[in-house]
Amino acid sequence: MKRLIATGLWIVFMPLVAAAQSSDGSKGQGYVFVAPGAATTEEGGLATMSFGGGGERLVAKRMGLGAELGYVAPWGEFMEALGVFSLNVSYRLGPRHRERKVEPFVTGGYTLFFPGEGTALGFNFGGGLNYWSSQRLGLRFEVRDQVGLFDQPVHVLGFRIGLTFK
Repeated sequence: MKRLIATGLWIVFMPLVAAAQSSDGSKGQGYVFVAPGAATTEEGGLATMSFGGGGERLVAKRMGLGAELGYVAPWGEFMEALGVFSLNVSYRLGPRHRERKVEPFVTGGYTLFFPGEGTALGFNFGGGLNYWSSQRLGLRFEVRDQVGLFDQPVHVLGFRIGLTFK
């Protein structure tokens, strides 16, 4: 499982690192995050921790398409983890402006959970903001709910903190 996650993260990040070296105006960005949170079902909930990364490319003035690969586990039980893959659409709020320090956004899309055996489909939605400390590097704050359609729906709510880069 660890090798699968490492390979997936390498596949996601290598093109983003190469794209980040472009000298012309960037239309894409990558990010990494950690996220304390909670998973809830009809039977109750438990604390979780997740981490991952992804990237997106602007396809219109404010709209982006992206992909993300992550890992979520019950707090303290990291061997009981699920892999999470998402394809998302994002929308930047507020005026488009290259020098802007704070960039709020909303996002949502398709999610695939891949536990040790089998897979489960789902969806995700959330929002947050990027705070750009320089032209190429910033902080990312986000709240995202990933809903897995297992035997019963499972909500995995994460309070994400991370880095974003162009």
